[in-house]
Amino acid sequence: MEAVGEGAKASLVMAAVLVTAHAVLAYWVPSRTRTRARSSVAGLQVLVNFAAVETREYNQEPAREALSSLFHIIYSGTHSPLEVRRAAVINLLQEKEDRCRDLGFEALAAALKADHFTTHFGSDFGSRSRDYGWRPKTAEEVRSWFVSWFDLCREIDSAKGDDANRIRIIIADAFRGLWGVREIRSNLVALSEDLIAEQSWPEGWLAIKRVLRWDISKDDVSALKLATCLEKQLRPIDLVTEVKARIFAKGIAAFDVADEDDEESASSAHEKASRYAEKLGEKVANDTDALGQVENYLISREYSQTAYAFGRGLGKSYPNVAALLSRIRDLIAQSASDKISLIPVRGLISGWSSVDPEAAEEFFENAISDEVWSAWFVELQVQQDMNDTAFERLMCAIRDGRTPLWQFRYLAGGRATDPFSPDQIGALVSELNKLDRMAALSPLI
Repeated sequence: MEAVGEGAKASLVMAAVLVTAHAVLAYWVPSRTRTRARSSVAGLQVLVNFAAVETREYNQEPAREALSSLFHIIYSGTHSPLEVRRAAVINLLQEKEDRCRDLGFEALAAALKADHFTTHFGSDFGSRSRDYGWRPKTAEEVRSWFVSWFDLCREIDSAKGDDANRIRIIIADAFRGLWGVREIRSNLVALSEDLIAEQSWPEGWLAIKRVLRWDISKDDVSALKLATCLEKQLRPIDLVTEVKARIFAKGIAAFDVADEDDEESASSAHEKASRYAEKLGEKVANDTDALGQVENYLISREYSQTAYAFGRGLGKSYPNVAALLSRIRDLIAQSASDKISLIPVRGLISGWSSVDPEAAEEFFENAISDEVWSAWFVELQVQQDMNDTAFERLMCAIRDGRTPLWQFRYLAGGRATDPFSPDQIGALVSELNKLDRMAALSPLI
């Protein structure tokens, strides 16, 4: 095996994953004997083992996808009863290894799925024919399925910490589909009320706002009344919660927080939301406690379309942006680059430059050679006036080599180089071309 290349090894492993996934899907059926029960659990564990070592990038019928499908309410390919599947999720969540625990959360998310089901796994395995698995036959079976998983969500949330935050996001992601199941609406409302008993739930508020905008007819009076009442309960009641909901919640769009009766276009809704986001930034700038609670989010990859506007408001109003940027620098230094987005920080720089250009100039003069900021230099520089000084800094960044080549793509957007003369643009292109050739040749040297 040592003679086999790494690519061949990976192919062999993935082939084994595919075969095992289909084998387990075919075999994980009700346990009628003690021997069959042991075999069923062992078969599931094999699939877990493959999924735990599988890379996130692998997408050729991945084992993790096969594993999650076992926990769907329909098209699961298994007749294992609810209590067996619930116990399997709990076991995964209690594992010490993060990847196994991740699989547990993915399985729980699959169990909460209530719409848009598809399956591409076959319904037979060799000579052993099978169907698409158990499915509820009555409204009570539907209710029992979801209520059981709701109870598990409550248990996880009661423990607080990162797991509680994660489960709240999972429920919010599933909320619209769950709302569409009439048999469990009252149970979903009860779960939501339990989640906000001790702390706010920004993602839940966004979820019910989406339901109100997209999923309820005005003619459905009872559903509209129930959802409207829940929206009022989930609505943010303090500055930090509102910022998390409107600016840093997962997948938020301007329409999500607009009033349901607004008939405005997408562009006008975005403009309105941006103005409001900038005002939120100004409020946070004048509230030290609030800023302390949202600082970590300023480099988060979870942000709304209005995160830039929020950053602008913060930059225009905060009395010591240089100190704030120093703290942000420390956050960046402690984080993996693929976990970072500086869109709010771009807005911060833009707002700061508009009210204190001299201080911003001093920041950039130091940032160009800074070990941390130099890696993000160009996307921040283009937020300031692109004058002759900015041009010289960009040329220095190219020659110095600290700033990665991909950062210079930000010169292509938003007419960033319009203030430069043709000669300056030509000089930039020439230097970048040299850098590109050097990057292409470096593996050969």
